[in-house]
Amino acid sequence: MYFLGFPVYRFEQNNSAPAAKDPDSAFFKRLDSFQPCDINELKPGTHFFAVYGDNFFKSATYTIEIVCAESFPTEKEKLQSVEAKILTKRAELSKFETEYREVLAKFTEMTSKYTQEMQMVCSVLML
Repeated sequence: MYFLGFPVYRFEQNNSAPAAKDPDSAFFKRLDSFQPCDINELKPGTHFFAVYGDNFFKSATYTIEIVCAESFPTEKEKLQSVEAKILTKRAELSKFETEYREVLAKFTEMTSKYTQEMQMVCSVLML
């Protein structure tokens, strides 16, 4: 849990089964799971945190570490910079996918036409 006071993002786990069937789509959709988290911010004051443990057979020990984000301005800037780059790349990939699909369709069409023309030339020469 992070209380940073600015938007942060997370990647969701992708299912690898669809990626095996269509690697092109998997590549283009890879950054789609990069989604914003809720912005959580702690105001100054006293706070209580509850930790739920589901092990009823023995006691569990937790360590909760609280660190002020203001103590890490360089890391904060780096995080925001990297996330901005990922968002930019996601938009670029979306545009590129459209171009790629159009060119791939044209390539497939031309390959098919080439095969047909080759067969026609061979059949004409066999006459």
